[in-house]
Parts: sequence; structure tokens; C-alpha cells
Amino acid sequence: MPRTICYVEANKDGTIGGSHYCLLDLVKHLDRARFSPHVVFFHDHSLVDAFRQCAQVTILKKPAGLRIPGSFGKLPPVRLFQRFVNAVLFKPLEWLTAWRTLRRISPDLLHMNNSPTDWSWIDSAVRLGIPIFSHIRGCWTLTPAHKRLAASCKRIIAISDFVSQNFQKQTGPMPSVVTVLDGIDIANFLEKPRRTREEVLSELSLPENCLLIGMVGNIKRWKGQHVFLEAMEQLVQQHGNVYATIVGGVSNIPDDKLYHSELILFATTDRLATRVSFTGFTSDPSYMSAADICVHASTDPEPLGRVIVEAQLLGKPVVASAHGGPLELVEDGVTGCLTAPGNSVELAQKLEELISSPTLREKLGRQGRAYACDKYDIRGYADRIMQIYDE
Repeated sequence: MPRTICYVEANKDGTIGGSHYCLLDLVKHLDRARFSPHVVFFHDHSLVDAFRQCAQVTILKKPAGLRIPGSFGKLPPVRLFQRFVNAVLFKPLEWLTAWRTLRRISPDLLHMNNSPTDWSWIDSAVRLGIPIFSHIRGCWTLTPAHKRLAASCKRIIAISDFVSQNFQKQTGPMPSVVTVLDGIDIANFLEKPRRTREEVLSELSLPENCLLIGMVGNIKRWKGQHVFLEAMEQLVQQHGNVYATIVGGVSNIPDDKLYHSELILFATTDRLATRVSFTGFTSDPSYMSAADICVHASTDPEPLGRVIVEAQLLGKPVVASAHGGPLELVEDGVTGCLTAPGNSVELAQKLEELISSPTLREKLGRQGRAYACDKYDIRGYADRIMQIYDE
């Protein structure tokens, strides 16, 4: 009998990110003779149907909770009040939901796809005697309680050495932590139907001879879309044929909505008017495929950067922030370009070099693709995860 694995996608803000796609690729490539997947989400989204084709799916009601937005919500007394209300009123309800769900699914393993610090699920699994595995896909400040929860996990899978090191700086050495770079179903990704460049440019009302620079990622301040726009503002003064497209969804978090409004306003300034397109969220790779250059401009360290790998697979030259996971994906001048985080002037300079040299763009794109195809194939990734389960 195959063992049932309950995967919990911890994202609760309504956006779809790399964690969803990585989990989908993993679930598709599990050995069904050994493992039967059941995936839990906290919101409905456009990938649910794809998950249902390869796994059982449960969608829980988004956990309620008090969240005070804006700068007022960041004041220490207000944050303390918020934590108190959530701990007394809402945390017990989250725990009861997790406990009931695990009792119903009755899995042999619990795999937290995003967090080794979710008290409700980890405590429920411990009480029910279910072994816990967890991915860490980000960098957090860990409290003593978080460290105790992480110690309950049989294995903690870091998506990059950067994430692993950041985690263990806070916990001390943990034998349970192992780095496994995310895999991508390369053949499926490259075979996805894509519109032609001409069709994309026509949709965006851009001239056929333009040079298009694309940025893909959820709209969040730390993702650095504003840094990209600041760089574009410098570039358009010298290049009349340079345009930008920003692909990414916006969560329901008030701070994210505010940031999105700021970006829209910035893009309507005299220099950028008609030069910047926002597509919203889409899983359509056509926009990335139509771009001549792809940018990753995070101001905080990115845990890995799946969109960088996707751009490399499409043969696109990538310019990325030189910190966090991108340092493990991009070798400056070989498989892409690196720039100082948050430095729009340096980003503009790197883009200027690529704009001025089609030969350099072709070289970096070709070398980046060879690197990504060699290192990030889903089959090796899925085999390693299943080996960890067996261990």
C-alpha cells in the first residue's frame, strides 16, 4: 500500500508563487506505487485543477485573524495587542482545524511546503504521531517557540544553501536540515503553448522592433519592482525603443495593494508613460518568452528565485540582485549578470550593456540555459525527496 502524504501549502495571502509550482511538479513525479499525495490549501486558485489531476485536494477556509495594516500596525504596542488577540481567540481555532483535517486524511507523513514553524499543524501532527517533514522556502527571524517546532521535524528541506545557512545561524547546527535545490519539469515547461513574440507585442500595443525587458514576480515591495522602474526611467532617456513589462499578481494585503498603486502611479510619469505594461498574474510564459532581457530586482534576499531558472531555460539573459539564492543560480558574466540589491543606477548600467550588445545577450542566454537544464531537472529532485521520505 502506498503511504499517504499530506502536503500543506502554508501560503495564506491569496497569491500564487514558486512554492505552488514546485509542489505541483513534485506531486506529479511521485512514485504512485510508494506514495499517495493529498494537498491542503487555504484558498482557491488557478492551479487547483492541475493539482486535482494528480492528487486529492482539500481547500480550507482561510484562517481568521486580526491584522492591523499600515504603519500604525507596526507600532510595538499595536503589534503586541494584535498578537495577544490572535493567540487567545484565533490560534486555538487554527489548531482545531489542523487537528480535524489530519484526523480525516490520516496521513503517514505530513509535509509542510512552506514553513517548519506552523504551530497548529506541527503540534497536531506530533499529538497524532505523524512524522513531519518541512520545506523552508524563506528566511525568517525565529523565536524560541519556532525553534522548538522545527526540532519536531524529521527533516527540514532548504531550497538553497543560503536558506539553510540563515536557518542554522539561528538554531545552531541541525542534522535534520538538508539542502535540495528545487526542480522544474523542464520538458513540460518548454513545451507549454506560448504565443509568438509578435502576438505578445501586439497585445501590449508595442512596436515590433522594440527591445522588451520583463520582470516576473508577485507585486511586493521587497521584490523590487520600483527599482526596476527607476532603472527604466534612466534607460528610456537614451533608448527610444526600450519597453518594460511587469508580470505578477497582487495579494489582498493592504501594504501590497498600496505598493501596487505606487508602481502604477510611477509608471505614468512623463518619462515612463506608454513604456511600461502591467499584466497582472498569469501562468502564461509567453511574456517571459517574448522578452529580450529578464530582470530580478529583489531588495531583500530571495530564498532561491524560480523565475530566474525559468528565464534561463528560455534562453533569456538574466540580471539579478547579488544576494540570497540568486548567487547560487547566476554566475556574473557567465550565466547572467548580478547587480547590487536596490541599486537602480547599477541595474540600469547592466541593462545598458545588454541592450548595446546582442552578442552578449545571446551568449549569456545560451550559457544560462545549459546550466539550468543540467542542474534543475525535476526527476533528480523528486528522487531525492522520495529518498528523504524513505530515510
